Amino acid sequence: MKALPGWLASWKLSAALLLLAALCYLFRVIWSTSAPAPPIADGDPPLICWLIYPALLLNAGFCLWRRLPLLGRDLSARPIAGRCAHRWELKVSVPMDASATTAMLRRLGYRIERCDDGSYWGLRRRWSALGSFLSHAALFPIAFGLLTTSTVRRETSARAVAGDSLTVAQQRFRVDEITPASGRDRPRVTAVQAALGSPDGGRLTAHVNRPRWLSPGTFIRLGGSGYAPRFQLINRAGRTVESAEVKLSAIPASARDSFQLQRSPHRVYVKVLAEKAEEGDLIRPALHTEVYRGSLKLAEGKLVPGVGLEFEGLTLLFSEVRCWGELIVVHDPGVPLLFFGLLLGLSGLLLRVRGRRAELLLSPPDEGGRCTLRGYGDSTLPALGVGRGGAG
Repeated sequence: MKALPGWLASWKLSAALLLLAALCYLFRVIWSTSAPAPPIADGDPPLICWLIYPALLLNAGFCLWRRLPLLGRDLSARPIAGRCAHRWELKVSVPMDASATTAMLRRLGYRIERCDDGSYWGLRRRWSALGSFLSHAALFPIAFGLLTTSTVRRETSARAVAGDSLTVAQQRFRVDEITPASGRDRPRVTAVQAALGSPDGGRLTAHVNRPRWLSPGTFIRLGGSGYAPRFQLINRAGRTVESAEVKLSAIPASARDSFQLQRSPHRVYVKVLAEKAEEGDLIRPALHTEVYRGSLKLAEGKLVPGVGLEFEGLTLLFSEVRCWGELIVVHDPGVPLLFFGLLLGLSGLLLRVRGRRAELLLSPPDEGGRCTLRGYGDSTLPALGVGRGGAG
């Protein structure tokens, strides 16, 4: 039982768990390519996949616990010489002039101090051990963030046009405008942005794939978009039988959508001819319109605002065409934890990337005028450019 904590903190267990995780995911990939889609979509991962993650966290936790007592020593500004054995030893002929010796060791990247006995001590990469500790500790906020995301994440969406209001994170916003942007070569919609205003006078802009944070863990982004024409159905007497605004999924250009008239048994099919609109006039495109009763086509025509299409004693016209945007509000408390874990891990890797702590100790010359240079930690045998003796 005494050897159990050491085994739980060993790198061999880490390697075995990572290999097992890779094999588990490889099995899932092979299974997903050979099995029908519904079992993959509805099925849960095997139990072993859920056991690997706690085992990895347990391994990392024991590793950090065993490393914690040594962290203070590795981060200390005092030399570890005398508290542990040196890795290598070299007899060198170096003039023990303070300025020359200090300059020589500083060229090797060491911070130099002169000891009371006349020796010189050099240290570099002091914070490397903290980097290794932080990169391992980052696994825990990332794991808790993923767990929180998978269990608590909520997402709501709504199609909105200019003038609509919505409440997000206990704040009420008003959609001021939905603006499409055109491409360089053709006047067609390639991006959409939504301008939102709050009662206190604040204003923010939501873009596709560019979320705006409203609070920690809550953000709003723009999803799909389309055109929202307002139509009028007029009878022979000139009276409006029906009037409404319909939000059509008609972006990109040439997409075809339809809506059912409520006061008559007709379905209207609309195709947006945005590629034929003039530059800067994308929110008022021409509409290729077809009217059906069942499977029978009654009328067809290219309509612009104010131009009507007649069929069976009725006239269909579009008074205006606006853009709508799908505003998606995501509440995900796990995102701050994920960001914190990623920043923590990245900070640790930056501290660790240059290697581990290294020390040099240059002792005063002996009777023969030769100095002893010893290396501790991750120090390597330096190219001093001076006369050497044998390495110990």
